[in-house]
Amino acid sequence: MKQKYFIGIDISKQKLDLAIILSDFRIVDEQVIPNQQVKIKSFLKGFIKKHGIEIENLLICVEHTGIYNSPLQRVCVELGIDLWQEHALKIKKASADLRGKSDRQDAIRIAEYAVRYQDRVILFTPPSKSIEELNTLNKTR
Repeated sequence: MKQKYFIGIDISKQKLDLAIILSDFRIVDEQVIPNQQVKIKSFLKGFIKKHGIEIENLLICVEHTGIYNSPLQRVCVELGIDLWQEHALKIKKASADLRGKSDRQDAIRIAEYAVRYQDRVILFTPPSKSIEELNTLNKTR
């Protein structure tokens, strides 16, 4: 699996900071969009169309932040885009340059991590309906 475009996303409750880089670490684009399913879907569709990208050449990498990842997860499953949710500490330890702490810098670090360690990717798969129902019941309890 060799992607050409890598999107590193720093996720927060309100917004997504995105850094899009190529496999040679050149930055293609940086954006900040609201963390809403409609906005995420619109951005990804527009980006894919604008650059003429095939879905197989795109990998999105994010730090696993729990429920704030949900809108992005749903969009990636719907559009068939590969999503890699990595533990934040792994990304932090792999980063050589830790100067400057901003959401923009974090997004770039996440994208660079995805390029460097693409051979270790573990793609997100949505839970089955029964697992989803059990999670909902467990949370309700």
